[in-house]
Amino acid sequence: MFDFKKRMIIFTAVVLLIIGCSDDPVTEETEAQSGERINVRMLYDDEVRPNEETTLRVQVQQAGEQVDDAEEVIFEIWPHGRSYESVELEAEHAGEGIYESEHTFDEENLFYVQPRVSARNRQSMTLSELIVGDFLIRSENMELEEGEGEGELPEDFIAFFGVDRDLVAGEPSILTVQANYEKEPWTDGEVLIDIKKDDGSPETFETVESEPGVYQLEHIFNDGGAYDIVIHFHDDDQELDAQIKDKLEVYEDEDD
Repeated sequence: MFDFKKRMIIFTAVVLLIIGCSDDPVTEETEAQSGERINVRMLYDDEVRPNEETTLRVQVQQAGEQVDDAEEVIFEIWPHGRSYESVELEAEHAGEGIYESEHTFDEENLFYVQPRVSARNRQSMTLSELIVGDFLIRSENMELEEGEGEGELPEDFIAFFGVDRDLVAGEPSILTVQANYEKEPWTDGEVLIDIKKDDGSPETFETVESEPGVYQLEHIFNDGGAYDIVIHFHDDDQELDAQIKDKLEVYEDEDD
């Protein structure tokens, strides 16, 4: 059985360092400081809820010391698959190398947060993933394998499977698959979901791509219990034929 109350904050960082150029003379101290790279680390609250103000924090260090004199710290935020909806927030120095800004997320989803830091003639960017609300990313229990076709799963293909809330028998629910390929939403693919309870026969359902890289299925589970889920990914152009195996727990309606 899985704990549907578990929420995960996934943090992945890719640091890009760009050495700044300047004709201005610098002091010996500044020159020594700027020789070390800037380290940027996102700090999140344990739980981030939609429609509630939250504080985004980033810690900036150089050579193990706090950086309190950054020229600029900007947060860029966007929901998965909708980078065109990105917003930028200017962060303020809060002391001890911490820079922060207030933001309210307006939906439950997987968000990307990218802080950009300019300090001591250097620039640094990190990219992190943040789950807002009860949108459940259940990647640690999933099993990836090749399907029955001839294709192989590309190395840069990443898929997440989530539900919008705890599943209750007899109530409509939304099953969501988010897929990225080469760091971009995987679009125009075919995503099928097999649902099977106990030793019964699986039923296959087609998903709808509601936005780039996001495939959804509205479904009603008639009975409570454990269900086996198999998600199929097909794309003839990319010769992709792969699948994800997972399990879901559906609860009985307490009112029955």
